Amino acid sequence: MEVHQYKYIILGLIFLRYLSYAFYERREELKKLFPDEKGLYTPVSRRQNEMRDEHIARIVEKFRLFENGELDRINEVGFAKVATIEEIAKNGYVLTPGRYVGVKLDLDDESFDEKMKVYSEELSKLLKEEVLTRKVKEVLDSLGYRV
Repeated sequence: MEVHQYKYIILGLIFLRYLSYAFYERREELKKLFPDEKGLYTPVSRRQNEMRDEHIARIVEKFRLFENGELDRINEVGFAKVATIEEIAKNGYVLTPGRYVGVKLDLDDESFDEKMKVYSEELSKLLKEEVLTRKVKEVLDSLGYRV
Protein backbone atom coordinates (compact mmCIF):
# COMPACT_ATOMS: atom_id res chain seq x y z
CA MET A 1 0.00 0.00 0.00
CA GLU A 2 1.32 3.39 -0.95
CA VAL A 3 1.69 6.16 1.61
CA HIS A 4 -0.83 8.43 -0.13
CA GLN A 5 -3.50 5.70 0.19
CA TYR A 6 -3.44 5.83 3.99
CA LYS A 7 -5.50 9.02 3.94
CA TYR A 8 -8.52 6.97 2.83
CA ILE A 9 -8.07 4.62 5.77
CA ILE A 10 -7.62 7.52 8.20
CA LEU A 11 -10.70 9.32 6.87
CA GLY A 12 -12.69 6.10 7.16
CA LEU A 13 -11.56 5.62 10.75
CA ILE A 14 -12.41 9.22 11.61
CA PHE A 15 -15.83 8.75 10.03
CA LEU A 16 -16.43 5.58 12.07
CA ARG A 17 -15.32 7.34 15.24
CA TYR A 18 -17.72 10.19 14.53
CA LEU A 19 -20.56 7.72 14.03
CA SER A 20 -19.61 6.08 17.32
CA TYR A 21 -19.80 9.42 19.15
CA ALA A 22 -23.04 10.35 17.41
CA PHE A 23 -24.57 6.98 18.34
CA TYR A 24 -23.46 7.32 21.96
CA GLU A 25 -24.85 10.86 22.26
CA ARG A 26 -28.18 9.84 20.71
CA ARG A 27 -28.37 6.75 22.94
CA GLU A 28 -27.84 8.88 26.04
CA GLU A 29 -30.59 11.29 24.91
CA LEU A 30 -32.99 8.39 24.43
CA LYS A 31 -32.07 6.89 27.79
CA LYS A 32 -33.04 10.19 29.41
CA LEU A 33 -36.35 10.25 27.54
CA PHE A 34 -37.15 6.56 28.16
CA PRO A 35 -35.22 5.47 31.26
CA ASP A 36 -37.23 2.31 31.83
CA GLU A 37 -39.97 1.62 29.34
CA LYS A 38 -41.42 -1.23 31.39
CA GLY A 39 -41.31 0.64 34.69
CA LEU A 40 -40.09 -2.47 36.47
CA TYR A 41 -37.02 -1.10 38.16
CA THR A 42 -35.18 1.98 39.30
CA PRO A 43 -31.57 2.33 38.12
CA VAL A 44 -29.26 2.67 41.12
CA SER A 45 -26.02 2.71 39.17
CA ARG A 46 -24.81 1.75 35.75
CA ARG A 47 -24.63 -1.91 36.73
CA GLN A 48 -27.35 -2.15 39.35
CA ASN A 49 -31.12 -1.81 39.21
CA GLU A 50 -33.54 -1.92 42.09
CA MET A 51 -36.94 -3.59 41.68
CA ARG A 52 -39.96 -1.48 42.50
CA ASP A 53 -42.63 -2.68 44.90
CA GLU A 54 -45.12 -3.12 42.06
CA HIS A 55 -42.73 -5.44 40.25
CA ILE A 56 -42.10 -7.52 43.37
CA ALA A 57 -45.86 -7.74 43.92
CA ARG A 58 -46.34 -9.05 40.35
CA ILE A 59 -43.69 -11.71 40.89
CA VAL A 60 -45.25 -12.78 44.19
CA GLU A 61 -48.69 -12.91 42.54
CA LYS A 62 -47.39 -15.20 39.77
CA PHE A 63 -45.67 -17.42 42.34
CA ARG A 64 -48.88 -17.74 44.38
CA LEU A 65 -50.81 -18.65 41.25
CA PHE A 66 -48.20 -21.35 40.59
CA GLU A 67 -48.51 -22.67 44.17
CA ASN A 68 -52.29 -22.84 43.82
CA GLY A 69 -52.03 -24.73 40.53
CA GLU A 70 -53.55 -21.94 38.43
CA LEU A 71 -50.99 -22.42 35.66
CA ASP A 72 -53.22 -21.05 32.91
CA ARG A 73 -53.32 -17.62 34.60
CA ILE A 74 -49.54 -17.28 34.97
CA ASN A 75 -48.48 -16.90 31.35
CA GLU A 76 -47.97 -13.25 30.44
CA VAL A 77 -46.00 -12.37 27.33
CA GLY A 78 -42.84 -10.49 28.25
CA PHE A 79 -43.13 -11.27 31.96
CA ALA A 80 -43.87 -14.87 32.99
CA LYS A 81 -44.48 -18.32 31.53
CA VAL A 82 -44.77 -21.85 32.84
CA ALA A 83 -42.56 -24.04 30.65
CA THR A 84 -42.94 -27.80 30.50
CA ILE A 85 -39.99 -30.19 30.71
CA GLU A 86 -40.66 -31.13 27.07
CA GLU A 87 -40.44 -27.47 26.04
CA ILE A 88 -37.17 -27.06 27.92
CA ALA A 89 -35.75 -30.25 26.37
CA LYS A 90 -36.77 -29.02 22.91
CA ASN A 91 -34.70 -25.87 23.57
CA GLY A 92 -31.65 -27.92 24.55
CA TYR A 93 -32.20 -27.32 28.28
CA VAL A 94 -31.29 -23.68 27.81
CA LEU A 95 -33.05 -21.63 30.48
CA THR A 96 -32.74 -18.18 28.95
CA PRO A 97 -36.01 -16.42 29.84
CA GLY A 98 -36.44 -14.86 26.40
CA ARG A 99 -36.87 -18.30 24.82
CA TYR A 100 -39.97 -18.94 26.87
CA VAL A 101 -41.39 -15.63 28.05
CA GLY A 102 -41.07 -13.84 24.73
CA VAL A 103 -41.10 -10.12 24.07
CA LYS A 104 -44.11 -7.90 24.38
CA LEU A 105 -44.29 -5.77 21.25
CA ASP A 106 -45.87 -2.36 21.44
CA LEU A 107 -46.75 -1.94 17.81
CA ASP A 108 -47.71 1.53 16.75
CA ASP A 109 -50.31 2.31 14.13
CA GLU A 110 -47.88 4.08 11.83
CA SER A 111 -47.19 2.17 8.60
CA PHE A 112 -43.75 1.38 7.28
CA ASP A 113 -44.16 3.84 4.39
CA GLU A 114 -45.07 6.66 6.79
CA LYS A 115 -42.05 5.90 8.97
CA MET A 116 -39.73 5.78 5.97
CA LYS A 117 -41.06 9.12 4.79
CA VAL A 118 -40.23 10.70 8.17
CA TYR A 119 -36.80 9.03 8.26
CA SER A 120 -36.04 10.15 4.70
CA GLU A 121 -36.93 13.74 5.58
CA GLU A 122 -34.68 13.64 8.65
CA LEU A 123 -31.82 12.19 6.60
CA SER A 124 -32.18 14.81 3.89
CA LYS A 125 -32.06 17.57 6.54
CA LEU A 126 -28.88 16.10 8.00
CA LEU A 127 -27.29 15.85 4.59
CA LYS A 128 -28.21 19.46 3.77
CA GLU A 129 -26.67 20.68 7.00
CA GLU A 130 -23.49 18.82 6.15
CA VAL A 131 -23.11 17.89 9.79
CA LEU A 132 -20.86 14.99 8.95
CA THR A 133 -18.55 17.07 6.77
CA ARG A 134 -18.25 19.72 9.46
CA LYS A 135 -17.46 17.15 12.14
CA VAL A 136 -14.81 15.44 9.99
CA LYS A 137 -13.19 18.82 9.32
CA GLU A 138 -13.22 19.62 13.05
CA VAL A 139 -11.54 16.32 13.87
CA LEU A 140 -8.91 16.80 11.18
CA ASP A 141 -8.30 20.40 12.32
CA SER A 142 -7.81 19.20 15.89
CA LEU A 143 -5.24 16.69 14.63
CA GLY A 144 -3.42 19.48 12.82
CA TYR A 145 -4.53 18.70 9.27
CA ARG A 146 -6.32 21.39 7.26
CA VAL A 147 -8.92 20.23 4.76
